[in-house]
Order: sequence, then structure tokens, then C-alpha cells
Amino acid sequence: EVAGADERDEILRGFAAAPQWALGLCRSRYGHHVLTRLIEVAPSASMGFLIASLEGSAADFARHRCGSVVLERLFEQCSHEGLQRLFDDVKAEMESLSCHQFGNFVIQRLFEYGNEEHRRAVFDRLVPLTPALAVDQFGRHVAQRMLDYGSAEEQRALVATLVAANATPQFEEVVCNEHGSAVLEDFALAGDRAAVGELRAALVERIAKSPSAASSPSAQRVAQALGLPARGPQLEAPSPTTAPQTPRS
Repeated sequence: EVAGADERDEILRGFAAAPQWALGLCRSRYGHHVLTRLIEVAPSASMGFLIASLEGSAADFARHRCGSVVLERLFEQCSHEGLQRLFDDVKAEMESLSCHQFGNFVIQRLFEYGNEEHRRAVFDRLVPLTPALAVDQFGRHVAQRMLDYGSAEEQRALVATLVAANATPQFEEVVCNEHGSAVLEDFALAGDRAAVGELRAALVERIAKSPSAASSPSAQRVAQALGLPARGPQLEAPSPTTAPQTPRS
């Protein structure tokens, strides 16, 4: 942070000359902080040594408590052309990483900081898995990022996948699940109005037909977030004068 340009170049040359040292720091509880700070303050063009060291094993490091943080910072801060190779490594195991305790953070960063090509590739790969991601303890955060950063069209595609008749798990299970309902509650408050309207219509049609689902506390919270009145254990469609809840800005 305080080193001059010449001193910083010398430090970078030292790392480049000993790539295994950099890999060791990636796994180190304390050492990984050195690498993340280096990524933040050094020019992106100088990160080739680290990218080359991680190439071929990025998915493994994404599953590591400390290595995942290093990858997050690279995808956040770095514009080096070599990042495409790390993205390809991660993409090959994207489904399992999305539901991993640490890997899910790396996938989230691709939505937040990835270029349009990368973000679209992640979306296309994961959209069929949206129902399963939504009910997973860690995958729910990836599903949330897909909804948060998706275009209006993409959000409608996600809703269509969630409510599809052949969805696995079924929409009723997602709504009654503690993780799935949390994803839907947040989306109800901040999602594209048309997509939220489609979700709202599906809730009325599908959940009201299932007494056990309609009486679920999780389903009731989703209904409230969508502006649906709940009378007794059953969810009811709103009257024509009931307006949907205003999304947060």
C-alpha cells in the first residue's frame, strides 16, 4: 500500500519468480490477505503470474475458504485478459460450485462484476437449476444474484422456470422452503414488476389449491411480500383495488 512504484515492481517480480509461493498464500489463513491486497493496488497487467498459477485449478481454489476470496478479488478488481482461462475453469464446475459453502461466493461475483459475456454464460448455464438453487442453503444466494442482476427478460425467464409444471423441486416446495421463500420475498420487493406479477399469479393459482402449502408460514410471508391478503390458513386473490407492493428502489 505504501511502497513506491519501483518497490512494488520488485515485489511483483519476486512473486512471479516463485509461483508456488503464491499458491501457498492462496491457501493461507493470513497469507491470502497479502494477495488480495496486491490485487487491489497493483496494475491488472501485473497479475499474470497469479492467474497462470491458478489456471487449471481455479475450481478447486473456489472451494477453499481462503482461495475463494483470492478468486473473488481477481474477478472484482482485475481486467487481465488471462481471466478468461480462470472463468473457463470455474464454468466447467459451475453447478456444484453454486451450492458450495465457499464456491457460491465466486459465482456471485461473476454476476456482480463479470463482463456481459461471462454473466450471460453463467445465467444460461444455471437458469434451468433455479428451483434447486433456491432451496439450497448456499445456492439460494446465487439464485438471488441471478434475480438481482438479471434483465427484465431474464427475470421473467427465471420465474417461468420456477413455476413450470416440470420444475424440480416444484414451485409449492420452493415457496414453503425457508431458503426458497426468502429468495422469493426479496424478489417480490425489488424485482421487475411484470416478472413479480407473474410470480403473484402463480402463487394464487398453485398454492391456493394446496391447503398444506397455503397454511405454510413461509408461503404466507411470500404472499404478504407480494401484496396478497391471507385469510385464515388460505391465500386469496387480491380484490381488483389491491395494488401490488411497491418495489424498493
